[in-house]
Amino acid sequence: MDWPACIRSAEAAGCDLLLKHTLLLIEQVLGVELPAAIKQYSRNDARARNLSGVARQFLLAQPGDNPGYVKAMAYHLAFARHGRDRARLVFERVFVPAKPDWNAVRLPDALYFLYYVVRPVRFILGRLPARAKDER
Repeated sequence: MDWPACIRSAEAAGCDLLLKHTLLLIEQVLGVELPAAIKQYSRNDARARNLSGVARQFLLAQPGDNPGYVKAMAYHLAFARHGRDRARLVFERVFVPAKPDWNAVRLPDALYFLYYVVRPVRFILGRLPARAKDER
């Protein structure tokens, strides 16, 4: 593998943090032995080390363990390069309907636009503490 070219490409594309993070996970989770220069490249980045630790927690979590929405969102936001990328990610998570929203509420095709109202309501209700949910 042409590691210098790989690193140059990642840096040119602005995804060097993702590359370092992935290399650390390959080494730590899969036990793959990486070339010394690549180990050094990935280990020298404190953010990559931190993010790989968080990813390991997610990957190796036991059934029923829930890292929490804030921690998971912070992890995903860490890879966004610009404020607009972060804003887009948050907007999509809060407002863009997905399969669970469609399954929770069945609307006729003519009312599809209402899923954009259903999504934020389900998002907010899904993050209320259990006690507040019981009082509803």
